[in-house]
Amino acid sequence: MPEFITYECLAQNIECEPLSAVHQLEYEEWLSVWEPKYGDQLPEAVKYQQDNRFGYIFIMRDYLPTGVLGMLLASFFAAYMSTMSTQLNWGASYLINDFYLRFIRPGAPRKTSIMASRLSTLVLALLGLAVTSQMNSIAGVWQFIMECGAGLGLVLILRWYWWRINAWTEITATLAPFIGYAFAHLGLDWVFPNSFFFTVAFTTISWIVVMYATEPEPQSTLVAFYTKIRPGGSWKPIQWKVPISENIKPGPPSIVLFIYWVLGIAAVYGALFLVGSIILH
Repeated sequence: MPEFITYECLAQNIECEPLSAVHQLEYEEWLSVWEPKYGDQLPEAVKYQQDNRFGYIFIMRDYLPTGVLGMLLASFFAAYMSTMSTQLNWGASYLINDFYLRFIRPGAPRKTSIMASRLSTLVLALLGLAVTSQMNSIAGVWQFIMECGAGLGLVLILRWYWWRINAWTEITATLAPFIGYAFAHLGLDWVFPNSFFFTVAFTTISWIVVMYATEPEPQSTLVAFYTKIRPGGSWKPIQWKVPISENIKPGPPSIVLFIYWVLGIAAVYGALFLVGSIILH
């Protein structure tokens, strides 16, 4: 497609400069091929060629029945509001329970802690509004979230299956991506996806070093956790310290958990494509 042909010009959203004689011939030749195929939807087809992410919107508009389209839009709003609510409540719970009530005012009255929670929720919402006002695209937001959380996911999973993961490991895995992100973008001048791979490697090395440089959680804590949760995976050093009981059975071995994980992913993705196939066919 010629570079001088844009969605804005075809849709007459802006006043475009007249074409030169050469460009006019090229435009007419292109139009003779594309217009019979797309008709009135030619501007949308051009927009999709320029950025194929718009294809999702066009499919929603052109192929979904009215009721299904309304349900989809309602689900978008519900997902957005639930995400906002979760993140604000989650952040406020950290600030109040893990910081305010622990270090600033231990034993504060319930009324005071509730008021502090409401204020912290408001502050977090205002900070989020300030940050999002500086972002230019959703893709940029997702890349930022991916890179600043790069490497943390492995720790969040392994903590359930490996007794050696401690609190310092999780703290390191939470903070290290921000350092790696800043160094990759500001120091090395790398962009996504190279910066993402660097941040993952930096975070992984950091939490592994910190994990082996610090002591594991107290044995009493690990034994109590195993007794209550009975996790699978690499918990045998702790399992041997738990008294034998009919009510305490070891969790599945790691290979079985891995198979469950693969089957779970296949089930979720299969259900997504199944629903799409039923709706569109």
